[in-house]
Amino acid sequence: MANSTCRIQQNSSDPKLFSNRALTRVKLQDWSGAENDARKAIELYGPKNPLSMKPYYNLAQALLGLKHPVEALETAKHAYKICLEIKDSSSEVLSQFILRTKQAQWQSNETARLRQLNETLANVEDLLQNQLDKELADLERRYSRQEIGEIGRNEEQATLEREAEERRSNVREAFKNAQNEETAERVSLVVSSAHSTG
Repeated sequence: MANSTCRIQQNSSDPKLFSNRALTRVKLQDWSGAENDARKAIELYGPKNPLSMKPYYNLAQALLGLKHPVEALETAKHAYKICLEIKDSSSEVLSQFILRTKQAQWQSNETARLRQLNETLANVEDLLQNQLDKELADLERRYSRQEIGEIGRNEEQATLEREAEERRSNVREAFKNAQNEETAERVSLVVSSAHSTG
């Protein structure tokens, strides 16, 4: 790579040098460096130049490595479009990369969705706990005013706690079922959309 850097310093307007260094950086998983070099190569080639296909592909790989699957997918699709226009033999490689990028994008979205679902479940459980705490406090007030006796208080407390646990269990089961059904539906959607690269 030092050789590429030396050549770039001597001729900083040659897009092929930036493209080659971007490829080297992709292989080294230097995602930021690969992104910068690929963008520079595209800039120097011009975005509509057929020779920009490889820098677009390197840019897509770098973006995926940087955990930007949406931009990586759009960039890979652009490289694929150029590939088809110039009838390059890389179409299968690009097609597989697009599939991998779609899967990474789906995984990223699914992780965010599950995180949000878990936060929602925690909020609902907090509300249920607050309701139970309020009911138990009200029960203690009634007991302290001698509106009910100790046995009545203990029986009512056990009933309130049992009902609260049943509600909590029902909510957890509902969230679990929703999560499983949605996940199965989402998996089938991503698999079917992944087979079409466009």
